[in-house]
Amino acid sequence: MLKKECLLVVLLAAMIGGTRSASAQLGAELNAAHSEERWGSEIGIGYAIRFFRGFRITPGIGLFLHSGNNNSNYYEDNNGGDPRCRDSSNGRYADTNLCSNLAASIYGKFEAGYSVSKKVRLGAGVRLAGTTDLYGTIDYAAEKKSRFYANGGPAYYAFGVRFGF
Repeated sequence: MLKKECLLVVLLAAMIGGTRSASAQLGAELNAAHSEERWGSEIGIGYAIRFFRGFRITPGIGLFLHSGNNNSNYYEDNNGGDPRCRDSSNGRYADTNLCSNLAASIYGKFEAGYSVSKKVRLGAGVRLAGTTDLYGTIDYAAEKKSRFYANGGPAYYAFGVRFGF
């Protein structure tokens, strides 16, 4: 039900914000995050839409890069410095990329924020991925086009930097 409500808010925002496209801003974010019971990095893009002085909404999408759950393959070095990937279920050699423990999952975000000063913005957001996580957010303008920020909620927290274009 929460996903339907978020979709309705995004559609309403797009209709209202569509008349103010000159005030919209494309941005990118890079951060360290804890989500889905794992630490990792998020790389994402968002489209900030300003509605009135100080208030904006930002729908976005990105990748959460984290350690995977690779329990079936391992590296073995029994031939003098040339480690090989092995499948633990049968002991056979496996393709090297099967021993990688990197995983990626797609996420969507929707944030609403209000600038309480020229440098500080407070807000709230929802992150949609394997789980739906609500969080609060605060960011600080470091330079004209970059901001440091932190997000925090019961099951999701992140800190990093956003760049505007």
